[in-house]
Amino acid sequence: FKEYETQIKKEISDESFLGSKNELRYQLSSIYLFSGFNKKLNLELENLTVFENFPTEKIFVMSFKAYYELSIGNLKGSEVLIKKIENLAEVSFFKKLSHRILFHLKALLQEKRGNYKDAEFFFQKSLKSIERLDDRFVTPYFYNSALFYYRQENYEKAEDLLKHIQKLSFGRLYRGDLYAKSFYYMGKIYQKKGWRGKAIESYENFFSIWKDGDPDFVGKYIEDTKEQLRILKNKI
Repeated sequence: FKEYETQIKKEISDESFLGSKNELRYQLSSIYLFSGFNKKLNLELENLTVFENFPTEKIFVMSFKAYYELSIGNLKGSEVLIKKIENLAEVSFFKKLSHRILFHLKALLQEKRGNYKDAEFFFQKSLKSIERLDDRFVTPYFYNSALFYYRQENYEKAEDLLKHIQKLSFGRLYRGDLYAKSFYYMGKIYQKKGWRGKAIESYENFFSIWKDGDPDFVGKYIEDTKEQLRILKNKI
């Protein structure tokens, strides 16, 4: 991840780079968001360019800012941004894309508020809208929905969504971090179910993918995986 971060930052600072620097910032922001690097995420978001005449572009930028506000527990701030996204979604040319983002943010907000039925309703609406979406972009939707069901102790639904992540070929390439974490949470689910062999297998799959990862990004997951494998393998 350090190499990936360094390469993206190099391309962003390269004056001769002809691609979308906003797109690079989106990629970097996604990594920071799912890894819990809130300060880095906030700094990156401040550098995103907003094109006022392109509602969909504004929705992308606002959605990352809303994710950030949710991640630090500022529900009021996220609600204001979500409302702005809702208004922009009505005039966006890419309505399905805009509403998919909107539903997902609403789901996360309602879960933070403890409104779990509403959260599930919006998670399901966001998932329904990605049925024909290129699998390069769907992984976060499955991942956040899976963690919602995991936290609700609905392990069957969480397991189904995590398995879906593991089937996404492009998802592995574009969101390898979430692909790897899907095995970690599968291990957690199987461990809670008492399925020792499956739990060990899932944890070992996760460990084989991320054992050499940067400690800043994967340290807590690796350490916990080592501990859970020690516990499981020492059981009679």
